[in-house]
Amino acid sequence: MTGWLRRLFRRRPDPVVAAEQFRRERDALLGAFLAAARATGKPRELTWESVEANGELLLVEDRAGQFVALVPVVVRFEPVPGSEMEEVPQAREPRPVTALFTYERAAWRTVGRAVFNLSPTQVVEKSAGRYVPVSPRPTSQ
Repeated sequence: MTGWLRRLFRRRPDPVVAAEQFRRERDALLGAFLAAARATGKPRELTWESVEANGELLLVEDRAGQFVALVPVVVRFEPVPGSEMEEVPQAREPRPVTALFTYERAAWRTVGRAVFNLSPTQVVEKSAGRYVPVSPRPTSQ
């Protein structure tokens, strides 16, 4: 079966289920994000020390129809010993970041992709249509 036919008959994930799953797994996902971001080696001369959630995720859909969670976090870095950044006080200041997670085969994943200095809403606004917000209906309490 060709790819477009598979996509046509693929059952679309429920955004409410996806968002609730992210919330349940948030701590583990943030840990995975930290590990993946460290592995990128970016930004140069800084080591990712910690990541803390700083608000609610914004669930969006990308052009391929895949859910993406845009999560506001605060990141703390530590300069690499002996680097030029070691003497720069701002290098240790917390930074606002939007962490990106993708929903694939009913599981959230991350490759450590981060957008610095933009909120999730600003990421959508600057995406030129790449991301479209999805409004999951909250479940009744």
